[in-house]
Amino acid sequence: MASRGKEAAVVVLDVGPHMASYLPALRKSVFLLAESKLLNHSSHELAVVLFGTTGTANEVYDEMGPEEGEQYRHISVVQPLACPDLKCLKTINSISSERGSSDHVSALLVGVDLLKKAVAARPSAFKGHKRLLLISSFDTQVEELDPETCTDVAAQLTQAGLSLEVYGVGDGAPARSEAAAAQRASNLAGLHELLAQAAGSYRALPSEVSMAAIFTLKETASTGYKASLAIGTKCRIEVQVYKKTAKQPLPSLKLYSPPTAAGGSGLVTRETEYRDPTDRDHVLAAEEKQKGYKYGQQLVPVEDDALLAYKPEPCLELLGFTARENVPRWHYSAECYVALGVTAPDALALSALVRGLAKQDKVAVLRYLGTSRGSSIMLMAGSPQVAPDASLLQQDCLLLNRLPFADDMRQLLFKDFTQYKADPSKQHLYPSTDGMKAMRQLVKNLSLAPATTAAAGATQQTQTQATQQGSSQQPAAAAAAAAAAGPVREQLVPEDTLNPMLQRFYWFIGQRALDPQFQVPDAKDDVLAAAVLDQAPAGSLPAGTEQLLAALPKHFPITERVPAAPTAEAGADAAAGTSAAAAAAGGAAMAPAAAAAVVADESGVRLVSEVTDDAPLESFAALLQHGQIDKAFTGMQRVVRQLVEASIGPRQFPRAVQAVTALRQAAVQQGRPAAFNAYLDQLRDAFKPNPAKRAFWQQLMQQQLGPISDDEAPGAGVSRAAAEQYVQLHGAAQQAAPEPAKPAPMAVDEEDDEFAGMD
Repeated sequence: MASRGKEAAVVVLDVGPHMASYLPALRKSVFLLAESKLLNHSSHELAVVLFGTTGTANEVYDEMGPEEGEQYRHISVVQPLACPDLKCLKTINSISSERGSSDHVSALLVGVDLLKKAVAARPSAFKGHKRLLLISSFDTQVEELDPETCTDVAAQLTQAGLSLEVYGVGDGAPARSEAAAAQRASNLAGLHELLAQAAGSYRALPSEVSMAAIFTLKETASTGYKASLAIGTKCRIEVQVYKKTAKQPLPSLKLYSPPTAAGGSGLVTRETEYRDPTDRDHVLAAEEKQKGYKYGQQLVPVEDDALLAYKPEPCLELLGFTARENVPRWHYSAECYVALGVTAPDALALSALVRGLAKQDKVAVLRYLGTSRGSSIMLMAGSPQVAPDASLLQQDCLLLNRLPFADDMRQLLFKDFTQYKADPSKQHLYPSTDGMKAMRQLVKNLSLAPATTAAAGATQQTQTQATQQGSSQQPAAAAAAAAAAGPVREQLVPEDTLNPMLQRFYWFIGQRALDPQFQVPDAKDDVLAAAVLDQAPAGSLPAGTEQLLAALPKHFPITERVPAAPTAEAGADAAAGTSAAAAAAGGAAMAPAAAAAVVADESGVRLVSEVTDDAPLESFAALLQHGQIDKAFTGMQRVVRQLVEASIGPRQFPRAVQAVTALRQAAVQQGRPAAFNAYLDQLRDAFKPNPAKRAFWQQLMQQQLGPISDDEAPGAGVSRAAAEQYVQLHGAAQQAAPEPAKPAPMAVDEEDDEFAGMD
């Protein structure tokens, strides 16, 4: 039985030779449209009509015969109107460019005939939306759509209850030739005349990205619930609340076991057992389990967490009003809802409230609790949304956005630029007139909403051609081009920008359904993902942008920041081996990159005046690069001692070894071998005799971090043989010493657990 909201859609796609470069992206869009109906709207029906095919397969041509039906040649119905299935997906997947030539108006009439016959055969089946989607570049010569034909086609569309959606492929991009541009302008002018008489819309598809993002994958039903907007105790406005926006997550994957030869559904069930920690063989029953909150090392029992929740009756209550500027955009969180009046009197009362708010530039603050299970009470900002006209299709409404509580806010403090203005050594960090001018020009160049329009471009092309033909044709040709093209839409508009990860997921699932061996496609071949997620290639940037970007470092001495070394003790253990090896092998090569990452007086990132505990290697290298050698050496020596002395067990020893490695490398480069050798003796005297810290000294010797010899740096005062003997002597003595007792099992996990539950 047909569902109440059943939809019928007929895709009329041009596959002529001129469409060869566009078809891969268009085929993918039509495939995803069919797949979305297969997965989300299984009762919806879809038909696919191709024109420009080599052969002919449509009922209109068959009924009229070869002589009378000549205009319907090279039009093929490859998918009859039916619910999409895997066969339909396979048919769409095989669409390719062909060599026929046909008229888009004739193809349109074939689509209308197909749908009219289906409705006549099953009048009760199609109570939902009926759509006709015409997709073509419209830049080939066809019979002109005269006013009489236009009126006749519009009447047929209206009689059948069809809405016409026209997609102009390549409209807004450079045309193949001047003749093609003129032909497109003429064809689109006729189609716009048709759309003016019949219900429909037009959308330009200037790029491959726009062609790959025509149809949404899942249309969420706009169901809402009724609520009473309480204004005081005696005024209530009945409203219908709908969810306006909500994040669409990637579908979750289910556990699956391929069926065997013996049969089986392949579904996997999952069960969870809880066992007594003192008796692993005893499975706990439901009555033996209880909820609790982990409070440090203890569990505080909570019989029913619902007892702690505050659950008043569902409400939508007006608390008061505030200036719009008091509710900045970043205060909005989670989804957005829209509230509309239920009846005409309710809509009138809500409209008065909305217009009063808009006139005074204020926002309503409301208390809100939904009816859904698990919802919690919240404060909402009600922003006025005044309808642009008084049509029945639009009405004034309130946009509801959740407001944060103080507990949800994050306090961020930033320094301003005035601190640099008075300091002569830092005045280059204060914004300059030239720098601000360069950035304004960059913003102008990278505008997502071009100042020009497709109409202007088409008008200019047509005017050029009309000039060659005669000045008397200029006004008419220019007007036709302007009417056909329309304004250029802003790029990345949310209503037009599909989630590339969802598209990529469903495309793969559909292909894998047709071919179990289908492999995950290469991301570089996904134009939608590249346009939204990847960095734009240099060639795709507007003219002059590359020069502006190249000039920015002159005005803003910025450099790339690299992640700082981990400060958590657990992270130190994981990174110890690779970091120490990198520090030992990288040496001087590591220092400039790290220095550029943290010195704010040149990079604007962070001011470093000493070796810091959280990022000792980076800050040490930064100080060295900027000539603060004494401060760098003194600070690093201090940090090494702090790391060893404050370490719980051997936890921080690898970080201290990294620091000593960097210190030794810098001593060789800066010509301070004697100072390092003296400091090494201090470390030996302080930590080698100490049983709790002796492992640190052992790690130094195992890393061959002995004295610097004269071969490495002149003036060290230690021969190479003496340096090697030093490591062997003190390393052997260290290895012979008894190892300290291991700490009690309380160590890492218990300490981590103690703080983990105290958020």
